[in-house]
Amino acid sequence: MYVKLIYPSHDFYNKRVISENGGRRRRTLFPPVNIALLAALTPLKYRLEVVDENVEVDSINTEDLPDVVGISAMTGTAPRMYELADEYRMLGVKVILGGSHATAMPEEALKHADAVVIGEADEIWADILNDFEKGTYKRIYKQKNYSSLKGLPILRYDLFQEGSYYMPRTFQTSRGCPYNCSFCSVTSTFGRRYRHRPIEDVIREIKETPGPNLVAFTDDNIMADRRRAKELFKALKELKIIWASQASINSARDTELLRLAQESGCRALFIGIESISEETLKEANKSGVNRPKDYSKLIENFRRYGVRLLGSFVFGFDTEERDVFYKTVRFAVNSKLDLAQFSVLTPFPGTSIYDRFKEEGRLMDIGWEHFYQGEVCFYPMRMSPQELQRGQRYAWRKFYTTSNTLKRIIRYGKYTPIYWLVNYIFSQINLSDVPPLVNVVKKAWKMVDKTVRLRA
Repeated sequence: MYVKLIYPSHDFYNKRVISENGGRRRRTLFPPVNIALLAALTPLKYRLEVVDENVEVDSINTEDLPDVVGISAMTGTAPRMYELADEYRMLGVKVILGGSHATAMPEEALKHADAVVIGEADEIWADILNDFEKGTYKRIYKQKNYSSLKGLPILRYDLFQEGSYYMPRTFQTSRGCPYNCSFCSVTSTFGRRYRHRPIEDVIREIKETPGPNLVAFTDDNIMADRRRAKELFKALKELKIIWASQASINSARDTELLRLAQESGCRALFIGIESISEETLKEANKSGVNRPKDYSKLIENFRRYGVRLLGSFVFGFDTEERDVFYKTVRFAVNSKLDLAQFSVLTPFPGTSIYDRFKEEGRLMDIGWEHFYQGEVCFYPMRMSPQELQRGQRYAWRKFYTTSNTLKRIIRYGKYTPIYWLVNYIFSQINLSDVPPLVNVVKKAWKMVDKTVRLRA
């Protein structure tokens, strides 16, 4: 049986890159871990192909059609997922859909698929393919329990296009998040119980995956379990890698944790600050997790241990007034964040805020391609959609002005030219009606990679 796995690209990027490159994709930040894992879980008896549309556009060869196509997508790429699924089904190919959007909207996904996988598929993927091979497949598949993450195979990055990724060594050491933010879809897909892979499995996978010493961990919160994180960082130290990941800002309360992270090679973290307002954090169900009065001290703790920070802020909560944009940028600049990301609140299916906005009739009647954190897709409480959109773009422009950028990069010493370029690239997010955040981030990380090579 011939199996093809596809990771679709956002419709905007898809059309743009096709027109510019004649069907050939540019390089992107890192390969999709979920597709690489499904590929590794696919029995060797099957012929297998993977397509990441961030680097190549899927082409349907009617002379050599797969028997089964599996597609995984987030909400913003759901339209492209459905487009591909419909095209393959018209040609008689069986289609399996999964990912966060299909998990949250299985009935919708079933209109475009022969089967839908809800949640994780680690422990049932081989059985699903066996059912399709025998012609006895079900319409809905769902594991009885979340995966233990023990004994997972080495990711099949050998199936992806070589040279297409700035950070080809991308791994996952844990899943789930102990928090339950109202706007985050992580818990609806992976649950609130924080699960982690055996450290020896992680170390083995890193050692057996060739590539540069720059590594990305896609964990939603790599420091959620601090005791486990410390053991992981001790084990990473011997590998002499440089790595980046995501963590909660309150991780910086533990300076021993930060010291071990630094010694293990941690150089950059994405942290979800979200808001500088206690009232807004309460609405986001993050009160008590993030404490605005402690932000500056915690950011300084990260900096003292050599960790560069990309701080993330979200605009659009019901508690926010029109002055939230100015106040947030002022804080971001004064706190000396290295980089900042300013997103529009996006009510993803599967989140409590989606359910509330839907019940209140506040969701706009627009396509899923608009649900990607850069475009307003609901009716705010205390400002118009246009004011929210303008405010978000004001924040980007203001944080990345020449004067504010100079204040940040002057502390980078001999690496000032590199970080100037990183800041410049991030500032370009304002030059398009649809902010190309994915492209901005991947270009920025390319510059970080150069910095790491200089240090080496």
